[in-house]
Amino acid sequence: MKNIYLILIFTIISFYSQSQNVISSSAYLQTCVQKTNCYSESNRALVFFNETKNELVLKIEFDKFKSKSDTLDNWIDDLLGTSLYYVIHLNKQVFDAISNNTQKNVKVQGSIYLNGIWHNNEIELVIFKNNNNGITNTTTNNNHYDEFSVSFGFSFMPKDYKIHKRPHHLKNQITIGVTAGKINELKPEFEKLLKEINR
Repeated sequence: MKNIYLILIFTIISFYSQSQNVISSSAYLQTCVQKTNCYSESNRALVFFNETKNELVLKIEFDKFKSKSDTLDNWIDDLLGTSLYYVIHLNKQVFDAISNNTQKNVKVQGSIYLNGIWHNNEIELVIFKNNNNGITNTTTNNNHYDEFSVSFGFSFMPKDYKIHKRPHHLKNQITIGVTAGKINELKPEFEKLLKEINR
């Protein structure tokens, strides 16, 4: 019994430590339900760069966007317990061409994963390098991807992902945006955060 408690404590500490090393990003969701503009925002979106696959990955956990007081976001109830992923093929060499306080705009082909369904979606991705004025980020990142931020947005129709027949009957376009998203290098200990789309 004592060993079980020790394993449990170690697991909790390990998970807490890993979560502390992941930088969150600001993101927003927006849609229209019954002619009412519904808006919600959260700082709990996650952006990773998978150097092995040359992929930039956004993870949206809809639970994080649900407020306890705003009835305008009740439509998110249809998505609770669900995550959306946006995967962009991005060659790591793109980062080498960006210097401090400059940005690069690139058109990229991405793929949205939601409710077990994939669809392609092209966007314009803005990448810029942060000037930390000599201040090092709290994360240890040998490849320095955390020196970069990304901004982008995309939209999709609920029907395309078969979520339109749930209680709130979402029919209108849903828009997701990321502003100055912080990039985390996808280290082995973070891969379980993307286990739904590991291919």
